[in-house]
Amino acid sequence: MPSAIRSASASSDGINGWRRTGNKIWVILSALFIYTVLELNTVLTDAQHWPDLDPHCLYFLPVGGTGEIGMNLNLYAYNGRFLLIDLGIMFGDEATPGVDVITPDIRALEPIADRIEALVLTHAHEDHLGALRYLWPKLKCPVYCTGFTARVAQRKLKEMSDKHAKAVKIKRVNAGDRVELGPFRVEWLHLTHSIPEPNGIVLDVADQRVFHTGDWKLDPNPVVGESYDAKRLEEIAAEGVDWMVCDSTNATTPGWSGSESEAARKLAEVLANRPGRLAVTCFASNVARVSSLGSLAPGLKRRVSILGRSMHEMTQAAKIEGYLPDFPSIVPASDLGYLPRDEQMILCTGSQGEPRAALSKLASDTHPDLHLEAGDTVVFSSKMIPGNEKSIGRMRNQFAVRNIDVLDGEALGIHVSGHPCVEELKWMYQTIAPRHALPVHGEGRHLKANADIARGCGVNALEIRNGDLVNLSHAQVVGKVYTGRCGVVGNSLIPTTSAALRERNKVKMGGSVTATVVIDGNGKLLAPPGIRLLGVADPATEEATGASLMRSMTTAIEALGPNSLKDDAAVQDAAEHALKKASYRKLGLRPVCQVMVARLG
Repeated sequence: MPSAIRSASASSDGINGWRRTGNKIWVILSALFIYTVLELNTVLTDAQHWPDLDPHCLYFLPVGGTGEIGMNLNLYAYNGRFLLIDLGIMFGDEATPGVDVITPDIRALEPIADRIEALVLTHAHEDHLGALRYLWPKLKCPVYCTGFTARVAQRKLKEMSDKHAKAVKIKRVNAGDRVELGPFRVEWLHLTHSIPEPNGIVLDVADQRVFHTGDWKLDPNPVVGESYDAKRLEEIAAEGVDWMVCDSTNATTPGWSGSESEAARKLAEVLANRPGRLAVTCFASNVARVSSLGSLAPGLKRRVSILGRSMHEMTQAAKIEGYLPDFPSIVPASDLGYLPRDEQMILCTGSQGEPRAALSKLASDTHPDLHLEAGDTVVFSSKMIPGNEKSIGRMRNQFAVRNIDVLDGEALGIHVSGHPCVEELKWMYQTIAPRHALPVHGEGRHLKANADIARGCGVNALEIRNGDLVNLSHAQVVGKVYTGRCGVVGNSLIPTTSAALRERNKVKMGGSVTATVVIDGNGKLLAPPGIRLLGVADPATEEATGASLMRSMTTAIEALGPNSLKDDAAVQDAAEHALKKASYRKLGLRPVCQVMVARLG
């Protein structure tokens, strides 16, 4: 840490001296803020560097979502103008403590923001539009999408403020519409996915045609909405496609993804004649699954209740847009107590074990409106996303010890994926017959598998990652542009590589020890040091542990020579080193140790 942020000396005594001690804390915090800003500005300079772009060539840049699942953001560039497709988020994990939402780091886009023609949204999933509320103020470009996606986007923006919702100009289009956006001719092509109105984007620029699939699958009977537009797919294939930028999520999964109508049929079999309450969890945005469950409820002589704000909002948006015309009336959770157990069907968020979601609260028996009992049934109509095994397993164990039955959706066939498996990818490559393929939307293994499938269909494939700048006109990677991630922390966006989040990780792993040392002009301690332990010791031993650490720190300070005792930085370094050494020796931990030095007199 630069010396500028160490404690400055004060020369007063008495009350004024102690006031200056308080002021020193503000000096430290202010200097730390300045240091952080300088650090970010240094990175920003690098982030804003772009390779030279040939104005006669079309370029593609994945800013997020290529090499990872989630946070999709793609950019096309031609003749000094730019087009964005999707602006998504991903969710935090153990590596980002205290960060629930992660967005793409768009500092590379800020210098070109005034040349972005528009943001085109393919569909309403969070990993494709969730960052709109956080990042649009930096872009301030028009947004184009179909009606259901627009409805969901507006609801998300209102969560931030009405000001946000009014500022973003969302222009509604329909599947099949074609819009000229600067040099980009954009067409929305209806596909199928696990949410209403998923669209592929057909992009015509100069002599290049790109089919950007977005998220898709081949579902001839999707329950909600129409099937994919096979006729238009055949037409664009006949017209010729240069590039297919394609979803890779299920490229390692053999076979076909399956139809929502088949999942609905299986659900009817599984849920029939179950005693007690039925609590069914699925992805909140899976409107087709929610629709199927709503249709089944009357035949099972059950009333429907929904637990979880995101599912409530998605269901309401679908109703308003006409996708759930016959959905039964929803019983408020607070009224469930008036219904017999075997007349209740509760649809819940939290299929992935999210700690604040409805299902986790039911598992821990902390939900304010509902208590599950022995003999009730919890049904997972969802898949287990890799990385969530522990949290989902924890919930299942909590239900099991209370004799609540748990049914596995994947094992029973009551979940189908919204992404194309191997045979669907083959069908699409063979139908579209693009000259080149760019696998996106997936981790490294998914991208490689998708590229291999394309090559097996006679299509040249480029394997790229976030930040790879592709000259589509020449079919080659020509440079690298800065990309990264930002965590949403309160009202701020902080790069996940920043010192602040690194410190959070350190505190998470080892706790923290904070001490205050008050000395006179010669370095003599005027009072015993103050010490505060956080996440380091059990409450029963905290006082004794603190006293032991304080003795080690005091000994280290008193061992300094006369000149060092007059140097605040030397006193601070000696004290922090002593705390770290004593913490490891006594506790086996490496906590974050911070010492503030106040010099009086």
